[in-house]
Amino acid sequence: MKRTYTLLYICVMLMTLSSCEYKDFYDDMLRKVQINFDWSKVSQSPSSMRVLFYPRSGFPIVQDFPSYGGTVTLPADEYSVVSFNTDTQHNIVDGTETQQTLYMTSPVILLNGEIPVTRTSKDTAMVIPAILSDYPDWFCRSYGDTLRINPNASNSIKLTPDTACYEVDITVRGVKGLSYVRESRMILTGVAGHCSLGTGKAAQDTTNVYFNATMTEDTLLKSHFYIYDTDVTSGCQPKKLVMLFWLDFGTTAHTVDITDAIRREKNKGTRHLIIDLDVDFTASEGIITDGTFLIHIEDWEDDRREMGL
Repeated sequence: MKRTYTLLYICVMLMTLSSCEYKDFYDDMLRKVQINFDWSKVSQSPSSMRVLFYPRSGFPIVQDFPSYGGTVTLPADEYSVVSFNTDTQHNIVDGTETQQTLYMTSPVILLNGEIPVTRTSKDTAMVIPAILSDYPDWFCRSYGDTLRINPNASNSIKLTPDTACYEVDITVRGVKGLSYVRESRMILTGVAGHCSLGTGKAAQDTTNVYFNATMTEDTLLKSHFYIYDTDVTSGCQPKKLVMLFWLDFGTTAHTVDITDAIRREKNKGTRHLIIDLDVDFTASEGIITDGTFLIHIEDWEDDRREMGL
């Protein structure tokens, strides 16, 4: 009989323990946090933002918000917070495992077939790079904010994103005979190849941005794009603007060094560059007279490996 009561007591205790809601203990560790954004440092507010909460140990917690913010439920801890907008098409984010490795870059473009080479002197020639990058969409970021969750009070954090790229607005004048031009594109060399989202450190690599040019008048070309607003660890890199022209009778390229112009405009939000050329395609009649010729670039994959892409 005594044994029966003992077994009955054990069964009752097991049923009692099994009915306990252990999640209550875990819920006590969670807190709602209000996320607010301050858009005073940017000219436009994006439609969506991604916020990464990096705890003192472990993987980040990722949450998307509209531009007006919202709430997120987080375990009680201390977090380093990074944010950036996600309403983009050409921006690639990688290295989210840690704040130090988080970065943004742009897709690589591989040019196939023949591309022009501009002869800079009698014995040397400048080869237009085969590895090119698309330019980024406008984006903003914030980093360096710390969130300490207080389990005994309401919690909130205000993030103030800042623009992490700048506009380049280029106007090319003095090109005569644009009616002979089927297509025109440009390459800007020596710009930062990525943007560190979590630290703001300078980029360790450079890239060559490839973009279209619009023919607005008979003698006028215009282009507008963005590049990363970050320095390069190896110092100021020469920035050359390569203008490519596909004509009915051939292909030609013209190169202008705009390093000083970019530097002069560094403290402005937009780099407005006006370039005057003296090019007349109407007088060529199928003959390129500026010393340009065509080559074929090969070994694309080898170039990609050497650049660590």
